[in-house]
Amino acid sequence: MSGNRGHAKQLERQKRKRAEIRKKHASAKNALRPSALLKRATDFPIDRAWLSLPWRDSDEYMPGLVSAIITRRAPGGLLVATALVDRTCLGIKDAFGTMMTELEFGQYLRQMQESIEVEPVEPSTCMSVVHHAIDYAASLGFQPHADFPAAMFEPRPEVLEDTPLAKPTRPFFGAGPDDNVPAVLARLNAAVGNDFRFMIASSDQASHPVDAKDTMRLLQSWRATQQVEELLQQSKHDEAEAACEALLGDDSVLEHEAMEMMARIREARGDVPGAIDWLRRAIEVGRRDLGDEVVAEMEQQLARLAQSV
Repeated sequence: MSGNRGHAKQLERQKRKRAEIRKKHASAKNALRPSALLKRATDFPIDRAWLSLPWRDSDEYMPGLVSAIITRRAPGGLLVATALVDRTCLGIKDAFGTMMTELEFGQYLRQMQESIEVEPVEPSTCMSVVHHAIDYAASLGFQPHADFPAAMFEPRPEVLEDTPLAKPTRPFFGAGPDDNVPAVLARLNAAVGNDFRFMIASSDQASHPVDAKDTMRLLQSWRATQQVEELLQQSKHDEAEAACEALLGDDSVLEHEAMEMMARIREARGDVPGAIDWLRRAIEVGRRDLGDEVVAEMEQQLARLAQSV
């Protein structure tokens, strides 16, 4: 009898040990998720930074929005953060952070250049533009966008560079398609009374300096694909496929990315022929819109899938 009890205790200890090992493995895996890496971005070295050309503009009469991009080297690839910066009112108007490979980031940068021109800058310059905008927006009562990956732009430089429009003489609000105009105007009125300027762009002013429609659409598209990626990692295949179908139906600027993700979802389900079909469609779109390196990478994936059939 005592021997059976001893054996039972030994089995229980082994069970607990296996559970602890599984817990440690799960914790380590979660620590490498893009969302977790972004929260501790300051653990990783800054790689490069870019600003869109309006950052040089000091014209308060018609100030342009600035796209700020910063990257950091992390396990598994590049951490990438993009912030849409309003230097004269809202501060961080939109933002996005994710993990990319070098190839994906090169493609992202090329797509960004199709809408706006960006130039490489010193990381301290990029951070100064961002933090000046945050400071000015805070003085008016505005906080950064909820998706702003703050750690990517930290630590804040002890002394910010004197960049153009670092200290506007009065607020200028250029309304975009996603802004709550009445709420912004009410907040401005509470902060500075009537001492501010604003403009609501009309449909025939798509090229206006404060109209960031193209940039925001690109940011929103990357955000949507990242959500699909997280659902796939969590093995929520039905939700991932539904989100992917919605992305494809929205005429996304990242159509090939959504198709490639659909291929990964089908492969995860065990539907290899379906995965091959979606990947072939992604390659067709890629030949039209992307560089040879990205297409070659997808063709390698297709060859791997074909061998498993």
